[in-house]
Amino acid sequence: EVRGRRLGGKSVIVHVVRDYAENSDSETGDTFVPTHRIRIAGTVYTLSAAVVHLGVDNDGHYVTYRRVPQVSTSAENATEADARWCLCNDTKVTSVSMLPEIPLRYQLLLYCKE
Repeated sequence: EVRGRRLGGKSVIVHVVRDYAENSDSETGDTFVPTHRIRIAGTVYTLSAAVVHLGVDNDGHYVTYRRVPQVSTSAENATEADARWCLCNDTKVTSVSMLPEIPLRYQLLLYCKE
């Protein structure tokens, strides 16, 4: 299940609701892969950050992937290939070229107005 909330029209937070089996180490249902752009009531929002859970249901760690704004590319002409990301893991921040293509356990997604 996916729930969203628009914050003053500038951004949208999406909460990916997981349905966990009782006393189980695995989640039920399919993995979720976010889209990089969404349109709500005619407004386009771009994925800006993703909070991901690493580990198993009853143990693990949260990390954040954060989109790094590109100064040289206008938002209108930007493509996902132009995006750069950083992985924030506690006190360590690492540059990554893109979000991993493998399905991750996304928990929260932040979309910002283009």
